Amino acid sequence: MTNTTNTNVKKRKSPLDFPFQFSLKINGHIICRRGFYVNDFNPDVKLSYELKEMMDRLVGMGVDENTTMGIIPAHLKSQSEDYQWSRYNPYYVYQDTKVKREPIRKDYFTFSIISNEEVISESVFENKFMLYSLDNQVDITKIISPIIKEIEYYFSLDEYTQNYMDKDLAWKSSIWEYGEKRKINA
Repeated sequence: MTNTTNTNVKKRKSPLDFPFQFSLKINGHIICRRGFYVNDFNPDVKLSYELKEMMDRLVGMGVDENTTMGIIPAHLKSQSEDYQWSRYNPYYVYQDTKVKREPIRKDYFTFSIISNEEVISESVFENKFMLYSLDNQVDITKIISPIIKEIEYYFSLDEYTQNYMDKDLAWKSSIWEYGEKRKINA
């Protein structure tokens, strides 16, 4: 008998093989990193107001009555509520005793959009809604597609706002230059 190997098997691409990636980290530990393509990428997005709007739609925390939670925090909050209700026992009589509670550990989520190993945009938000341990509990597989669609939409617009309320957004260029120098740790 001869050994034959199938050469038609496709190797799965690493997120680093794509021109764009996003990553979600908890306390600096990567929990999700996905690569994707953007058709008709417009590099003017880097110095635009629309980049801020996109990040608000993805990771905004809805701090006042005029804003809503972004896609990621809303999903994590929903996931936390589902977890709590799945463990609720309506037949258990809860005692009104004072329980000594451990201080809540503050966890920070970092969402980054990366192009060719350089950070385009990054946002950090605090865990204010997940009341259970984060160890192996965060699952964003259901929202990966909406996240990528949102990024693709904003990255391929024809025109971007470079002036906002009579202010030139060129001051961001120094921030962008800093971001260009900062490389991503693989």
